[in-house]
Amino acid sequence: MKNLNILAICGVLVLMISLMISGCASKMESGINELSFEGVYMDYFIYDDINSIIDETPVIVVGKIIKDNIPEKININIGEHREEKPFNLIFTVSELEVDKVIKGGVNVGDVIKIKQMGGSYKEEVLKVDEIEYLKEGQFGVFFLSIYPGWDIPADLKNPYQGFVEIVEGEKRSNGLFDLFKNEMTEEKIIDLLVETVIKKDKLNQ
Repeated sequence: MKNLNILAICGVLVLMISLMISGCASKMESGINELSFEGVYMDYFIYDDINSIIDETPVIVVGKIIKDNIPEKININIGEHREEKPFNLIFTVSELEVDKVIKGGVNVGDVIKIKQMGGSYKEEVLKVDEIEYLKEGQFGVFFLSIYPGWDIPADLKNPYQGFVEIVEGEKRSNGLFDLFKNEMTEEKIIDLLVETVIKKDKLNQ
């Protein structure tokens, strides 16, 4: 597992992640308050293999995006001073309907909100370059970080490996850090993940 520092790609926000803003400017154009972050760095874990991402991912599901492009300003502070010292950022939120559960305490039919940094909220715009937002109708395997007990949407585990898109029964390559071979079908990917999770559960008993 490698720790990858990515410029201007902000998807996973947990306490261990370091956020460094080298410059921030604000300008008014046509009534829009545009926030421009000149240097936003996020630390992501990039996983070397399927075993490592399964170990570190609390929820793995197969599902379909049923709603996209929902702008929200979200308080991502999950500390004891969450209300007194909110850390509000603009996110684009999508809704995922669960079709199969591979790992985690969710159920088929559940709808899970997933947030990705950036977007437009009321009169504010937060631009984040090089991020591919989830779109309604996309289907595949989702590796999710969740926040039980907090009213905060889930995150993809990282921008490259957190969503394995399936198109017409086959994996669509994202070109970076693929954990599955391009020729693998939906059935083979799910079978491999389920088999690996079962083996790990037996070892931990």
